Amino acid sequence: GASWVTANFKETQISEMREGQTASIVADAYPDVEFPAKVEAIAPATGAEFAVLPPQNATGNWVKVVQRVPVHIRVEQGAGLPQLRAGMTASVTVDTGHSRGLPRPVQRLVDKGWLPRFLSPKPALAHRAQ
Repeated sequence: GASWVTANFKETQISEMREGQTASIVADAYPDVEFPAKVEAIAPATGAEFAVLPPQNATGNWVKVVQRVPVHIRVEQGAGLPQLRAGMTASVTVDTGHSRGLPRPVQRLVDKGWLPRFLSPKPALAHRAQ
């Protein structure tokens, strides 16, 4: 059967996230087991919007707070994998296939051969420890 995990990603991490993208989950209880998964749904609002009392900044200071967006991840519980249980802590990684790239001045130095190629970024993985 299938289980699911709700991962609260930062709003800055979901810009390239789409339903159907592959993901992987590692439960703290089973650190050597990677559960295959897929993004099933991305919430239409942040967790603060769903709260009974949204966070208010009563001090008068305007502080930018990065909000969290709940993402529903479907876990495939394959044969031979241990059982995930409700309330377990897990790390969720989503393969967005997106590469942010290097800052333009640094990329120019890499292109000219002034800096090593290994600095060129690999496709990014959005990662959230649950």
